[in-house]
Amino acid sequence: MHIRKAAMTDLDDLMRIEEESFQEERFSRNLLELFVSEDEFDALVCEIDGTVVAYAAAYTEPGVRTRVLSLAVDKGHRGVGVGRRLIREIESRAKDMRSTLMTLEVRVTNVPAVNLYVEEGYRIKGTIADYYGKGENAFYMEKMF
Repeated sequence: MHIRKAAMTDLDDLMRIEEESFQEERFSRNLLELFVSEDEFDALVCEIDGTVVAYAAAYTEPGVRTRVLSLAVDKGHRGVGVGRRLIREIESRAKDMRSTLMTLEVRVTNVPAVNLYVEEGYRIKGTIADYYGKGENAFYMEKMF
């Protein structure tokens, strides 16, 4: 398992994982390109045997907070620690930029992801109604460093 900064050549893989992982709320190719190309975003990929199997994107306000924008793992590699490795790497990079707070939103019905974040020290701070569309609520979660 190898984690590295995402490159423009990874966009097809990012779109594949995005389309496999999300429905209406998925990011566009243009937005993923922005995450990869602009300095204020941190986009990472996880490779196994040379194949991109997951990605994470975050935005950091240096010295303040980092917001996880997306973390997605392809279906064939879920439940084996890929997401955990990515969230830890995003946190490490956030700490390097002196962030003191991590934030994210996660679908309330995505129990494996909610459990992962709780195990990694995130706390549910509230629920956002209809965040993912009508009747699709999200938990707002935070972790202090």
